[in-house]
Amino acid sequence: MGFNLKRILFFVHYNKYNKIADYIIYLLNHIKHIYRKIVFITNSLILDDQYLKINGLYNTIITRENKGFDFGAWKDAFFEIGWDELSQYDNITLMNDTCFGPLFDLEPVYLTMEHKDVDFWGLTNHQETTRGMPGTGKSIPEHVQSYFLCFNNAITQSSIFREFWNNVQYFNDVLQVFQNYETQLTSILLAIGFKYSVYFETKHFEDIEHPDIATWHPYLIIKNKVPLLKIKSFVYFAFPQFITNYISENINYPVSLIINYFDDMYEPNISNTVYNKCISVSTKVEKNPGLSLKIAIHLHVYYLDVFEKYIFYFNKHQIFFDLFITTDLVEKKEFIESYIEKYFKKGQLKKIVITENKGRDVLPWLTISEDLNVYDIVGHFHTKKTIFEDEWFGEIWQQELIELSLIPIGNITNYFNQNKSIGIIIPDIPTCFNFKFQYTPETKGNQLILDRLWERMKCRKNISFNHFETMIMPYGNMFWYRPAALQSLFKLKLSSIDFPEEPLPNNETIAHCIERILIYVAWNDGYDFRIIVPEMSTVSNFINNFSVKQQIITHENFQQAQLQAQLQAQLQAQLQIFNQEISQIKSQFISQITSIESSRAYRWGNLILIIPRKIKKIIKYFGLNYENKNRNC
Repeated sequence: MGFNLKRILFFVHYNKYNKIADYIIYLLNHIKHIYRKIVFITNSLILDDQYLKINGLYNTIITRENKGFDFGAWKDAFFEIGWDELSQYDNITLMNDTCFGPLFDLEPVYLTMEHKDVDFWGLTNHQETTRGMPGTGKSIPEHVQSYFLCFNNAITQSSIFREFWNNVQYFNDVLQVFQNYETQLTSILLAIGFKYSVYFETKHFEDIEHPDIATWHPYLIIKNKVPLLKIKSFVYFAFPQFITNYISENINYPVSLIINYFDDMYEPNISNTVYNKCISVSTKVEKNPGLSLKIAIHLHVYYLDVFEKYIFYFNKHQIFFDLFITTDLVEKKEFIESYIEKYFKKGQLKKIVITENKGRDVLPWLTISEDLNVYDIVGHFHTKKTIFEDEWFGEIWQQELIELSLIPIGNITNYFNQNKSIGIIIPDIPTCFNFKFQYTPETKGNQLILDRLWERMKCRKNISFNHFETMIMPYGNMFWYRPAALQSLFKLKLSSIDFPEEPLPNNETIAHCIERILIYVAWNDGYDFRIIVPEMSTVSNFINNFSVKQQIITHENFQQAQLQAQLQAQLQAQLQIFNQEISQIKSQFISQITSIESSRAYRWGNLILIIPRKIKKIIKYFGLNYENKNRNC
């Protein structure tokens, strides 16, 4: 047993953008010595330059259509290699690309498991449940999870095992693969007398809130030294930044592989939860950092009194920038010119353009964008007033935008200079919003316009705003950007005919949607974003105040989310029983359990799996640590 065993690995790869991510190269590099042969199966149409990235990391490569997901890929690979050759191996390992790793050395795991009296094994198992099967809501049998499966030679030569693979169908729905293959293979092999084990036995965790520990409880996976960590666990775990930080500080694994993958493959709403994208800035005016960047500022002037306020702050900086101004009247242009003459260096004002009063600050900015595209960094500002709200609210909002976006120009431009991957930097949600508004989902009208804009830009990345609860956006539409990061938007050449006449409603116009789509355009064009927060702050209001988990669930599995919605009525009935039991508990626990009902049970439809359990188990699990556990959910 151990070092002398002859092992073969069947590794399944899929990437919707036809790439081979860096985390896969790292994974294969660190496990290739374990196997005599590696069969790399890709369900993507990867290009030649991507093949070069994995040169030397496989013995056989199979390129196929993405049909049947990983089980379809394994089936085809078995048939291509042939059962005669496979029967010569002591161990067949099936693995897919749904995990980061190895966080810990994988070879000792093989040595441990191969000394056990078992025929097949995996890293983790899914607990048995009486309900919750994705797509049907029915029971889920206890099974070894298929992201990593090992079979010995006796199973390889079994006619039942071979018949299982002969009968695998190429389902187009991943839920059918889970229902018919992943959850059933363990039971089929047990029924004919084979024995199994897992490296991390999860059945002992009866009090846990979800039976799929590999997906929902990454901290337990890490603490029990499981070498592979499910990518989805960062999506489903309540506070993924904790996991990212823990790996960075405690495990010898390059956390940049995780960050880069999420930045590339997942939309900003999700990557923003995986690691901290905040820049903490001082409200003190900074000295010139001596940058060689070409910097421009665009200011759209509608209210002249607010314009004077901006000029005051512009003049407090030692950083040189070119100024471009748009306004809507000749009289305003003349006032601006005379004012600029007094306070700005000669030649610093590059252009004043009169535009029609349409599209608020957005259309004037797009109109002048070609002049701005020659600069390294551009700041976009306008003389904002909030006419739909109380005057005090508008004043506070405007001042926060100035303090976060205008005063720390040196900090912001220096950050751009040091981080070439950053395409746009926006201010955090104004603090005053916490006292004025309830956060509500995006309107259907906005979602429709956003989807149309995305389609018109012919963006290469797939996204549907129809399922978005909230947007990461510059509230008030003031921000800094690298022109290269927004070229997809500029290439549309939007003009006056694309914008409705004034007066505009306070929502559901193309101007409002361009404000919402900027972060996503930069993501599509290969750039990341940052959020400016006040000095000493560490977490953005985009995480504190937005319920992003529901939209994450729809991103990962919209059909499962639909099923959860159908089960909501059952959940509410269970909650009534739950509340009756809660009333019998000591008063010091009441507020905590109530918050569980609102912040966990409502948002996680499949909490229906645990609510019927004994109330004492719920208290034991959440207990006095609940406040910490639920922080930033």
